[in-house]
Amino acid sequence: MQLVDISRKKERISASYNIEANSKNKNIRELHMDIGDFKKDYQPITNIIKDGKGDLVADSNSILPRWRNHFSQLLNVLGVKVDRRTEIHTPGPPSVLRSTWILKS
Repeated sequence: MQLVDISRKKERISASYNIEANSKNKNIRELHMDIGDFKKDYQPITNIIKDGKGDLVADSNSILPRWRNHFSQLLNVLGVKVDRRTEIHTPGPPSVLRSTWILKS
């Protein structure tokens, strides 16, 4: 882990030198591209959610049960179970022939 941190620091330092050099040399296109790359490099990760009471929770042991509870409430609205079976009504041959005849005319 420490080796990765050192290499990232070196990359950021070299990127800042590139930005400074492009600024001095008036390489505007390269300057903006380097600034964009520099900004993209840092992306903080936040694992904070609100619990049922509205308090912030950052503990991973609390976050998973919160999501489970949230989706169970979302999918089971008022405890009503949804019948997921659907019937597909396919038209019989006479109605198919009539429909195609109507569409063609």
